[in-house]
Amino acid sequence: LVMYIEFIRKELLIMKSIKSKKQIKKQNNKLESSCACDMSIIEIADSDQNIDSKYKDIIETLSVNDTINLTDVTELKNNISVIESLLIKKIYDFNKDKFNLVDNDSHNSYLAPLILLSELKVTKAFPIIVDMFSVDEGTSYYLYDDFIKNDLSTVLYRTYNGDNKLLESMITNKKIDIFCRIQALMVYIKLGSEGTIKWINLLNVVNKLTRNINKEDLEDDEIDIINHTAVFIAEFHIISLIKVMRKIIRSSNFDQSICGEYENYIDKMFTYESGNLVSNIILDYRFETRAYVNRMYNFETEYVIEKSEKPYVDEEKLSKKKEMMEAYLSACKFVKPEIQKNDLCYCGSGLRYKKCCIDEPNEKYVYKPLSQYYDLLIDYPQIDNIDNTKGLKSLFSEKAIEMDKWFYKAFHHVNVPNYIPQDIYSESLFKAGCILNGLDVALEIIEEEKITTEEEFNDKFMIHYDILSCSNAAYKMIHDNNYPVPQLNSRIDSMFFAINSKLK
Repeated sequence: LVMYIEFIRKELLIMKSIKSKKQIKKQNNKLESSCACDMSIIEIADSDQNIDSKYKDIIETLSVNDTINLTDVTELKNNISVIESLLIKKIYDFNKDKFNLVDNDSHNSYLAPLILLSELKVTKAFPIIVDMFSVDEGTSYYLYDDFIKNDLSTVLYRTYNGDNKLLESMITNKKIDIFCRIQALMVYIKLGSEGTIKWINLLNVVNKLTRNINKEDLEDDEIDIINHTAVFIAEFHIISLIKVMRKIIRSSNFDQSICGEYENYIDKMFTYESGNLVSNIILDYRFETRAYVNRMYNFETEYVIEKSEKPYVDEEKLSKKKEMMEAYLSACKFVKPEIQKNDLCYCGSGLRYKKCCIDEPNEKYVYKPLSQYYDLLIDYPQIDNIDNTKGLKSLFSEKAIEMDKWFYKAFHHVNVPNYIPQDIYSESLFKAGCILNGLDVALEIIEEEKITTEEEFNDKFMIHYDILSCSNAAYKMIHDNNYPVPQLNSRIDSMFFAINSKLK
């Protein structure tokens, strides 16, 4: 869906490209610069006669040619203290003239100097970089295109100079392209999670971004900012902002297509794996790798691309899940026994084989209860605090976790191949039993803590699923004409009314 939306966005921009390009050239006075450049750096680069001219030639070659020599790049990186001012001067000149480069073949001249500055963490360049990307949607598309989604967050993160106000201005400026703002937001929350940006500053920015959370007719860009705030809070494990995240997800402007239901956010917040995250900030940022990814250069020297640092993934857990699913599929697989036509059929019908299952395939899959072969809590988030990571125990009581585990077994989706037959009645029975056990614990909590409202219960004890959604799901299940569960009807009925009578 995201790729399709991006495709439509690009097509629309191309259709009105002639008009857009004329308008973009008029934007220079509309979008004011958001930073003041350290002119002393630029002046040094202009006037210092001691800088070897070969460095200037190499940087110029990187900026205008589509073929480079990696030996030259290595030499630049080995002399960063000498050439950093030249690199900054290069992106400064580009930034100063960027609105005139929209329809120009040299509009990629920023790429090589910017990637080098980022790899080498030259923080002096940060104000110019912020100004470079403080542009509207049209300018952003024609100048930077995919660089924003692939690299901008890393560039901002690696060159950040401590000026959080400058980063804030990029996030909150509604004239700036939404993709640039989201990348800046990602970096801001990442820096806040590390303590590089003070907690109070992070909280103030998050509150500012979410203050109109339930406003009707909110602009699409602001809805995107609000939704990504929730995504980044979860992905960077900022436990102290869980209530803000929950408030966003329950708001009328929450877009479930970005990261799924509330359950997914909780799983991300308390699961310390970084695969498949929106916010995979690149740690291993090498010029050669990034230049190749951006498809800007042909290399004169033989080069094998080195992968970026692999995100942490719990290989042991993945292996265990694979084994469990293989065991389950093996249990579901049925192979016909060797049998004669006139023998009684193997299925137990009492008929002769030739009158019964002779036309059935030799191999087929039959229903088996998933819970007997697969640990339904294998995906459950971290409970205990380990090293510097926080688990559910850091925020929730043992009874809340016990209750939530039962609900997780009932509601958490496990990917089972669609060729495995289903027994809806058996599955409903199991699900109803899990929900009932969870509701038993919930009722204990309500009575012990003397809780009187749904809001109070959810605020203190809800982890993945709110209490009334769980009780309503159980009630609906036993009153469904298609799949009734008579063994549990009376217990669930009484539990439903007991909980609803105690919570307003």
